[in-house]
Amino acid sequence: MRYPLRLLGISLGYQLPGFPVPASATPPALRAVALAERRTAATRATLVLRGLAVSGHASGSLAAPFAGAAALGPWNPAADSADLTNPLASGIPPTLTAWRPGTGAATLVFKVGAGHLIQKAGLPPLPVAGQVALTAGPPPLPVPAIATQAFFGAANAHRGQVIPLAVGNASVPVRLAAEVRAFPAAGAGPALIVDQSWLQEALASQSQPPLPVGQWWLATTRGRPGCPPARPRPRWPGRPPRCSATGCRTSRSFPCS
Repeated sequence: MRYPLRLLGISLGYQLPGFPVPASATPPALRAVALAERRTAATRATLVLRGLAVSGHASGSLAAPFAGAAALGPWNPAADSADLTNPLASGIPPTLTAWRPGTGAATLVFKVGAGHLIQKAGLPPLPVAGQVALTAGPPPLPVPAIATQAFFGAANAHRGQVIPLAVGNASVPVRLAAEVRAFPAAGAGPALIVDQSWLQEALASQSQPPLPVGQWWLATTRGRPGCPPARPRPRWPGRPPRCSATGCRTSRSFPCS
């Protein structure tokens, strides 16, 4: 079974400008190098994103954008250099200056920073990398859920309560928003019903694999909405069954799923 991919982040790396100091540098030369490093590190660069698209090839044109710049509005921007955490590295890390999401383009402005790494005295300095990134924010939590009466009784819970839902190796907080007597395919036993897209989004935000889907309910174009057209419809005494988006309402049981 195929699942749609969810974009969790965008990152771009670049090499920081380096300003190694010669071992024989005089104090005036040291001050000049330090000044040049600070000025260069404060240089501002701009990243402009107008849309998001994918390609099945490493080069060539991209497909039509699947999302515009407006989709990046709630994302979290960052600029940093993990290489500068090395005790042998020296420099000024990149810093975020501005994040301006918009409908036509999203603009990220940052100071480029500067740095280099010296593994051993006398050896040429090594470059260090900087990175700017955009990461998707967490989904709205808790996830609303519907529970059967039997579930409320077994869990000793009440409407409006937030409970942890164990899904694989993750725990997703859900809010018990409504109570129903029974639910199709679950009957009147303990059952918790959540929206699949909301739950999958919560799992993806924790870098968890998607929850496998065991069955699909399909809408029909023939017959009454929600009732299988190929299935013989029984004739009940009195009022015939009336189908709705939530099931069939009748004086007797008539499964629609």
